Amino acid sequence: MIFDDSSLYDIYAQRFDFIYANTVDYIPEKIKQQREVITNPDTLLDVLKEESLTLKTVVSEEQMHELKDMNHAHQQEAENLKKKREIAELILQKSPQNNGYLVHEPAKLEKKKNPIRNVVLKQTKHTAEFDQRKEYIYDDKEENILLSTPNDDTWTIFSTQQPREKVQEQFHLLLDLLKTFQTFSVNPNTEQVIQNMQRAFEVMMYSLISPYIWRIRQEQSLQEGSRTSKKDLSPFLIISGGSNSGKTTLLEFVSALLGSPNQYYSHNQFRGKKSLLGLFHSNNLHPILTDEMPHNFFTGKIGEGIVKNVANDLEDKHPVLIGTTNADGFHAQESVLNRIYFINFNHSFDAAQKKEGDAAKASIFESIDDTLFKDVSFHISNAIQQGHVFYQKSDMLHFVREIFLHYFETFNMPVPSYFPKDMINDYFQMAAMNWKRLYEYHPDAFHHNGKDILSVNLGAINERFMSQQSKDRAFLLNMLPDGAIQNRGTIIDLNRKIFLDFIDTKAKGKWSFLKFWKQ
Repeated sequence: MIFDDSSLYDIYAQRFDFIYANTVDYIPEKIKQQREVITNPDTLLDVLKEESLTLKTVVSEEQMHELKDMNHAHQQEAENLKKKREIAELILQKSPQNNGYLVHEPAKLEKKKNPIRNVVLKQTKHTAEFDQRKEYIYDDKEENILLSTPNDDTWTIFSTQQPREKVQEQFHLLLDLLKTFQTFSVNPNTEQVIQNMQRAFEVMMYSLISPYIWRIRQEQSLQEGSRTSKKDLSPFLIISGGSNSGKTTLLEFVSALLGSPNQYYSHNQFRGKKSLLGLFHSNNLHPILTDEMPHNFFTGKIGEGIVKNVANDLEDKHPVLIGTTNADGFHAQESVLNRIYFINFNHSFDAAQKKEGDAAKASIFESIDDTLFKDVSFHISNAIQQGHVFYQKSDMLHFVREIFLHYFETFNMPVPSYFPKDMINDYFQMAAMNWKRLYEYHPDAFHHNGKDILSVNLGAINERFMSQQSKDRAFLLNMLPDGAIQNRGTIIDLNRKIFLDFIDTKAKGKWSFLKFWKQ
């Protein structure tokens, strides 16, 4: 309020009138007239209709996420309270003498240990019977990993610094396994072999940081203020490869590296959606290792639902999945591909050297243990405890790369050419190469309709691509990046710039009105 300067008052009044002219009442007229809280649903509906017609209220994407986050926070709080209540009911008994509750005697608590374990690990009875993984849980107070000791049913600290000589010995074994991808390869001296060694190295590093990926995803959500931002940090690592490419050998090595030799599932062991989701919803952070995932897992509604549910909605502690699949014809919808980390092996072991190669790998498998896993876990836990950065949004494996580079320096070893310095995007590269070949080998099927549109007659490339129900056609279209497809008719219209950037090439010949008119 301004009393002593009328000219200043006029300026404020003019500004106020301008703002007021561009506002709408927050409280609708119908509510003001009634002068009380409306509980009648018909009256509320009338208010909403009036608002819909007059105010055109827009709820932003951020506001919707905020509403969903509020709901999720209440659900999480309710879940924690439920867990506390369930544990209390298991361990306490009513005591008439003390007018309260006392903890059961040791003998009775012993009988309750499995139900208590199931509550702590968030396991259903079905999942507990099915789940044979080692039990790693996260200690929120100390920010480290605890390991269940089966013999005395206690939890011990797993994240512990290991003796340097032991780490060096195990690090050499890891590198020896990587070298088998070259030594026993069909073409050992090609750039392709180096790329495959990089991919094997990447899989190993992902597995070693896997118990912390939920924590990385949680931190990302907090930093960005959005739950959806964590989907870029994938809890799914899919290892693709043809026959004899070594993908199952790599899964077996990962299993041994985590201290759980041969502890992985064949995918057909999962009976429906509940068994796999049950593992994801447990607090056991040992990764879910599974072999031979079928293509229909990635293209079907059940698999797509699992991927989206885990990548988008899981907030608290949860494991990741590391699985293998056949490379031939692999494809998935963009909504699935955006949520998985896809690594492809276009490498084959030499069948003539199979016996020698198997013996070399068996020797390594006999000696490998979880030393590196413990040491890497120690360094990550220590970084979190100290409040240091332990990941990058563009590279969730950044910190474990730094740990490995420190190993090379500490042990006076040169960093090999097959050490992966960045995340790998194999599906994008594979898809771009396939479309680039189509574009170069079938120029008559591509027509530049103006500066913005590139029309593609897939039927002119292969008659299998003609039908809109064709799986081969779907395979091709799913490879294209977001925003590329403008029209999905018999003739596919593509955004010309997005497509040419995707295949990293220039248009053949300059576009001109004369060329457009001729076409």
